Amino acid sequence: MQLREQVASYIEREGLLEHRQSLVVGVSGGPDSLCLLDCLIRLNYRIVVAHFDHQLRAESEEEAEFVGQVASAYGVPFELGRGPVVRRKQSYEEAARLYRYRFLATVAGKEGIKQIAVGHTADDQAETVLMHLIRGAGSSGLRGMLPVTDLSMWVDLSEMESTYLVRPLLEVWRHETEAYCAEHGLAARKDSSNQDSHYFRNRLRNELLPELRTYNPRIHEVLVRTAKVMAAEAEAIDQLVEEHWNDWVRAAGEGVLALQAQALFQAPLALQRATLRRAIRQLDPAIRDVGFDAIERALQTMREGKRLTLIGGLDLLTLNGEAYLRKPGASIPLDGVPQMRSKEAQRLSIPFQVELEAGWALTGTEAEPKGENPGGADEVWFDASGINDEIVLRAPRAGERIAPIGMAGSMKLSDLFVNRKAPRAARERWPVIACGEEIIWVPGLHRSDRARVSPGTQMIVHMRLLRPSEMVN
Repeated sequence: MQLREQVASYIEREGLLEHRQSLVVGVSGGPDSLCLLDCLIRLNYRIVVAHFDHQLRAESEEEAEFVGQVASAYGVPFELGRGPVVRRKQSYEEAARLYRYRFLATVAGKEGIKQIAVGHTADDQAETVLMHLIRGAGSSGLRGMLPVTDLSMWVDLSEMESTYLVRPLLEVWRHETEAYCAEHGLAARKDSSNQDSHYFRNRLRNELLPELRTYNPRIHEVLVRTAKVMAAEAEAIDQLVEEHWNDWVRAAGEGVLALQAQALFQAPLALQRATLRRAIRQLDPAIRDVGFDAIERALQTMREGKRLTLIGGLDLLTLNGEAYLRKPGASIPLDGVPQMRSKEAQRLSIPFQVELEAGWALTGTEAEPKGENPGGADEVWFDASGINDEIVLRAPRAGERIAPIGMAGSMKLSDLFVNRKAPRAARERWPVIACGEEIIWVPGLHRSDRARVSPGTQMIVHMRLLRPSEMVN
């Protein structure tokens, strides 16, 4: 079978393109992309050639001109993008890739096109699988590149929804594209940066894979076969995650996902990992490689109810059985804990009822001490004779302390929050009841030793923290 017929058969088998449709083709000027372009044109697709000049090499401007000349020779439209690559926390390779695909997506959007074709080959697939193996990826990484990828899911262009990256050469080897170019007189350009050993993929391609061939001459085929096996495994896991996604994950505000920790931990470990990976990818599609250790640390953090900063600055913290995963700066809804509506202090006169955020409330009444003295977290009794100063509801202050009942001395309020695992994000507006300058109760957490009820107590001040469910009832 001739290469062009092989490509046509692969396109049909994988459902990559409709007959004679329009598409954007990313062309670098190398043999893979020129082979792809020539095949698609000869197969009667309507093409827009797109090239992005990263301006990382001296010859990049000449290469951009060359691709423009190729497009002109074929009589197809040409779109050129330029811009220096600015890294954030990723490698130059990753940063350049993001710039390139954002440009391709922009061209597609401008032209009203939904498919973008690129010239990734079977060699690229083998290198990708090996690279992910070295980095410790799971099945979703070891499946390598897919024939079709929803570009908006990882290029972070929400407006590019339903725009797809297709790879018609994924079962074609690099030596075949080079032979095709030679046969058809396509003068492909050689990228000198492909020999630069500073780039991880180049070291893998030029050093590691040749060494691995001494152990198995068919290592490339083995890696590509591994990708196919893991793609099927990952598809099965993805389907199960999709079926249970709404049981395990819910949107909790802009840039925030809430994971139902208890329900998720009842699922098999593979599904726990896959769910967390999907949640990370959904919040930040630009995060491409999430290693095994990062996922394990995140799951352990959820089990322990602690807090962790993940890859890309994503924040993970646990609150009332839910683990919140949020983008940097996103606000976590704190309806699961008591929160003041503002930090402004409020004088309380008994009896009182104060509305808090999300349906919570605080009440205070004076009564005779009947029944069992409550524990002091959600409900407290104080000897009324010991509450002589002004009672105030206010927010916590930096450095202040509480003298907890049942303990000698005092402790920092910040330590109480830590010991009781109060979410860090909730501490600034956590309600505090003070008598004068002394904290007598931190609702939902602990009371102080002041005005302890004794057998001689005649009247009590009875305070309660009411949860939203109690307010409804």
